[in-house]
Amino acid sequence: MWMFFGLLAAVAAASFSDVFVGSGGDEDEEKEPETDVKSFREEAPSTPDFGLSDTITLTEQAPPPWSQPDHETDMGLFDDLHERIHSSDLYPPALPPEPVFLEGGDGDDRLRGAVADDTLSGGGGNDVLIGAGGNNLLRVESGDNHLIGGEGDDTLIGGTGNDTLEGGWGDDLLFAGGGDNVLIGGAGDDTLVGAVLDDTGHDRSGENFLNGGAGDDLLIAGQGDTLNGGEGDDTFALGDWLAGRAPATIVDYSPDQDQIVLHYDPERLSQPDVSVTFSPERPDMADIRLNGLIVAHVTNASGLTADAIAIVSGHPAAMAAQ
Repeated sequence: MWMFFGLLAAVAAASFSDVFVGSGGDEDEEKEPETDVKSFREEAPSTPDFGLSDTITLTEQAPPPWSQPDHETDMGLFDDLHERIHSSDLYPPALPPEPVFLEGGDGDDRLRGAVADDTLSGGGGNDVLIGAGGNNLLRVESGDNHLIGGEGDDTLIGGTGNDTLEGGWGDDLLFAGGGDNVLIGGAGDDTLVGAVLDDTGHDRSGENFLNGGAGDDLLIAGQGDTLNGGEGDDTFALGDWLAGRAPATIVDYSPDQDQIVLHYDPERLSQPDVSVTFSPERPDMADIRLNGLIVAHVTNASGLTADAIAIVSGHPAAMAAQ
């Protein structure tokens, strides 16, 4: 009977060791090499201290010569062993998730966050950044990148290449970079910034496509941008940075739901004059003008007048946050 007990103890020891040896693994289906990815994470102590480095060893010992264990004794020892193995004292208390900082190198990197408020920085190359849970910050420098915020209220910042930014769930903030970008807000009340102004007030971004998705979104147009608010009550923000340059195009304006706002810098323009004109060839397309210069085309805009456009002194606050 003691040999039977020893066998059970060995099996239990082997099973228990699996709990402590395992670690956070990579996704098996992804065999792409990760280039120069560094993870900086400060380990928080647990109380009591039962870390992954702890080892529990169960050994078989022969009974003393004066002992003749019977069936009841064997089962009692087995029950005691079972209680020790499955005791809650062996498991550390749950700790809150810790933020993670991941930084890629010059190659094509794939960075994935966890459930905390993580920061993912792509660096150079054509990178894929996935925020997963938490309120994440995702940013890239050069290359053509793909940024996915995931759950939470995320901030995504494009680089100098042609990037695709997807906010996912939550109220996200998306910034276009210097290339021709695609910004998709997803679910939630998102802010999509297509204009990237330099010190002279000129937009240095490319021709972007902004899609707000579901929710009440704010879309800030850059030069040559195409704006699609999607579902919800959306706000299309235009500005004096578009006047005399490539106008933006609003493709799904609904006068019953959406709002058009025109911003201007009072230090550069003291008396803004907003007007709406229609082309004889396209009576359903309106041109919004600021002091005679076209800033945006609006499709399906029959009946749009200048009175329906709000005029605001100063640039949107979201542009200053970039």
